[in-house]
Amino acid sequence: MTQCIHYEDNIFLVLDYLTYLQRGLRLDIDDNYFGEKIVTDLIFFDSVLHSIFDSLKESTLQKDKNQYLRLLLKTIKLYTSIGEEIVDDKAGRLIDFSGFKPKLKEMVLEQRKTLKELTIILDSDSLDDDSGDQISQEEMLFLMSGGDEEDDGETP
Repeated sequence: MTQCIHYEDNIFLVLDYLTYLQRGLRLDIDDNYFGEKIVTDLIFFDSVLHSIFDSLKESTLQKDKNQYLRLLLKTIKLYTSIGEEIVDDKAGRLIDFSGFKPKLKEMVLEQRKTLKELTIILDSDSLDDDSGDQISQEEMLFLMSGGDEEDDGETP
């Protein structure tokens, strides 16, 4: 059974959360209350972003795939921006991220690699889309293989 993934909603939630996190890191919030939560959230969202990207990349029949990829691109850019702000001590100045910075640097580097790959995919897809709406070979096979039960053999 195939799993239905609501890419737009999932990516939007991550983007929305990261937007609030970035704003929150500009405040003088206390490490005692928020330090550990921010670290675990950044690790969690790193994993989610990779998972969503891998899933979208593998999908051949996904409707609106490029739209989701563009939204994901925007979200990953925000994630890397937040990570870089923390590493450069420009955000969360009252929170002790010193033990987390090496891992965060590594995560930001990996997300930067994902950004490059995502940009290449979107650039190549935009070149392919110049001829208008097209059906991929996989979509055509899918459409041709699934016989309509109500089909009485007559052609319109």
